[in-house]
Amino acid sequence: MPDRDAEELRRFKAHTAGSLREWERGFERLRGIPIMQSHGRADPILPFAAAERLRDLLKTAGADVRWVEFSGGHTIPMGALDALGKLVRDVFGVE
Repeated sequence: MPDRDAEELRRFKAHTAGSLREWERGFERLRGIPIMQSHGRADPILPFAAAERLRDLLKTAGADVRWVEFSGGHTIPMGALDALGKLVRDVFGVE
């Protein structure tokens, strides 16, 4: 499995290298911005390692990343929705 993840990450990086460089130019604007990101470790569509890389880039840029990983695939579990609800309540100061 780790070899598969490494290969998927390599392909993702090769495919998105140009786009990622463009994205990184705007990352400084993300400092302090709350972002909720979730990703399933068994996602057959988007490699988990790529999601971790994006999370790390966002954090390095200073974004306030709320990260929810889960054991499922390409879906949005209730735990991720709960985390999103908490982020919205935190941002807007509501209970």
